[in-house]
Amino acid sequence: MLAALIMTAGLLPVLSTTCWALLLDRNTLRGATRNPAISVESQWYDKAAVGVFQDLLLVCGLGGALFSFMPVSVSLGLVLAGVVLVAMIDFAIRYLMIKRAQS
Repeated sequence: MLAALIMTAGLLPVLSTTCWALLLDRNTLRGATRNPAISVESQWYDKAAVGVFQDLLLVCGLGGALFSFMPVSVSLGLVLAGVVLVAMIDFAIRYLMIKRAQS
């Protein structure tokens, strides 16, 4: 067991670097975008994410103000799951609208 752990500790940096170079490094992949941060899809993603963040600030702020005056007993887990679900749906709609407008 000790020998296997020592061997794993020794081989892990070498194998992870090799996998990175062969599978993930953009310079080694044919047809890969050189700078994916400036791709069209990345710009659509950024615009949609900014919009969702602004919507979440608005929804959470108004919801916090509203529920501070109402005695409501709900599960915090369900409330957070609902906020995440709203954010996901909002992002999907915004991304598709931006994609359709730009295409």
